[in-house]
Amino acid sequence: MQLEEILTLCEQENGAKFLFEEETLVIYANQIQKMAFAKDLKVFEVFSVLNIFHEISLSSTGYTNCATTDLSKNVIGTTSGAIGSLEDYNNLARLWHVHVTSGTFIEGEQVTIQTGTGIGTIDDSVDIYKGPYSTANLDIPCRKLKGVSSVTDSQIFGGDDQDVENDYGMIRTFDMQRDFWTLGRVNQVSKTFTFINTPVLTEGYYRWVYYRGAPTIASISDNDNLVLPEEYHYSVLYNGIIALADNATYGEKPTTPDQILYPYLSQYWAAMEDQYLDVGEDNHRRLGW
Repeated sequence: MQLEEILTLCEQENGAKFLFEEETLVIYANQIQKMAFAKDLKVFEVFSVLNIFHEISLSSTGYTNCATTDLSKNVIGTTSGAIGSLEDYNNLARLWHVHVTSGTFIEGEQVTIQTGTGIGTIDDSVDIYKGPYSTANLDIPCRKLKGVSSVTDSQIFGGDDQDVENDYGMIRTFDMQRDFWTLGRVNQVSKTFTFINTPVLTEGYYRWVYYRGAPTIASISDNDNLVLPEEYHYSVLYNGIIALADNATYGEKPTTPDQILYPYLSQYWAAMEDQYLDVGEDNHRRLGW
């Protein structure tokens, strides 16, 4: 169902008392959806590629500050021809974090940002960056960071080059093992990871491992960010909205959203975990893992 359909359904089936503003429904939908993913279930785990950056130190001579519009644009080495995307910068310290995609940047060369403003000359060795690496801009929002893996896709999923960036409920073939994790420091407040040892540059070798959160629904027409599976739109989203509206209208004693929504969400969580256990854990037992 689309959000507009849910709004119409609320009004048609529950009378004039639910002729509330669209903004109210969006608030309720966000509350329900974010709570729906606030559970540490295997089916909510995400394995997202962590790209390793180089840290480039630049000379004060001839340095031109980067602007926020430079982020994600190509950094070009004018001598080496190396290319990489600008992931972060510190103009005060004259440090750029670059995801190198081609070639090798060299000391003493000038670097520019394609169609951007930042310019500088590398005045020190180009080091592999240990971190902290941030989860802030991942395609799937991170609710709780578990760590970073250091095994191949084949070891995690049973096949190479798995496109799991936007995959929901991907079933992995192996349970977490002690040698699955990369040594590092996880900061749960900032949701960042810092490597203990210098990471290797093998593309796609490292993956973020985290429990996904729910994106924010911006408006009644923002159905792209309604990620709760459609089979639960009525049983969880619609019923939850009605329950929250009922409580706001007739609630006689303080009741938390958790108490109101738990009967609907608990069934959803059980169904999602059963789905994983039916496919994943049973296979583990049959194959002797």
